[in-house]
Amino acid sequence: MRAEYADLRRLLLTETIDNALLSERLAKLEKELANASLRWKIRLASLRLREAGNRLTGGGVRALAKRILSAFLRRAARHTGLIALGRALLKPYPSLANKLQELATSPDPDSSGPGRLPAESLPSENSAGALPLSASARSIYLKLQAARSDSSARNRGR
Repeated sequence: MRAEYADLRRLLLTETIDNALLSERLAKLEKELANASLRWKIRLASLRLREAGNRLTGGGVRALAKRILSAFLRRAARHTGLIALGRALLKPYPSLANKLQELATSPDPDSSGPGRLPAESLPSENSAGALPLSASARSIYLKLQAARSDSSARNRGR
């Protein structure tokens, strides 16, 4: 009887230790799951923010930032004092200075001059009927087309 009692006590102690270890492991896994869930929520929020930025800027926040920085650098390049200050500040960083120089001297592909429409910005008149446009979009399209033809007529008259 005593031997049975000792065996049962040993089994109970072993089960208690196993139960404690499993409880610790379960708590650790729940914590990891909560962290993974939090990371997933942060990633999802950043993806939604990026998508909203793409919709707002029409090409992404990076493209918008690059256009803004490029325009700023082009304006700053017109001032000799700013050029000297920039060279002095960027002397320890030659690769950054080269990248900024390239950005400042590269032409802006989106600009076609102030107040001017690019020549190929609108489809030709023949393809206007083929475009599935709503009534408001069609009126805007026709106004843009008229502005383009007026602009080209004025440019030919010069």
